[in-house]
Amino acid sequence: MTVGRKIPVFALSATAIAVFLGCQLVTFYLTTRAVLPIQVFSTPLIELNLVHSENRGVNFGLLAGDARSNQVVLAGIALLVGAVMAMILLAKRRRSHAIAGGMIFGGAMSNVLDRITFGYVFDYINTPVLGMNNPFSYNIADIFIVLPIAWWVFKS
Repeated sequence: MTVGRKIPVFALSATAIAVFLGCQLVTFYLTTRAVLPIQVFSTPLIELNLVHSENRGVNFGLLAGDARSNQVVLAGIALLVGAVMAMILLAKRRRSHAIAGGMIFGGAMSNVLDRITFGYVFDYINTPVLGMNNPFSYNIADIFIVLPIAWWVFKS
């Protein structure tokens, strides 16, 4: 941490808001206007499909349950982990880290709103590889969570 460097709170906040709103706009469109499934493209190597998948657990459906209390607990955990990650990155006092923290927090908050609104996280991206069925789906919020973490790990 560099002493005297300003903490880029605005960069984190603006990024978190933009990511949250963008993710929610996509979710709104896909849940109210689109007729799923949609095959976006297909090659012999990989496909990109938009589907309707209800993730009632965490990654890959782990800890899944239909009970409202389960969804509240998982939403609380996501809120806590997203906030802690954002604060850790914000403490680095670098704009790039603040933007990464905002991406993580905005994505986490989008998934939390899904969980509270629908009772599950709406996952809609499915990418089968080499023609094999892929039972797992994800959403743009997940991408905004995973990519900055991978960036931070590989940067360190």
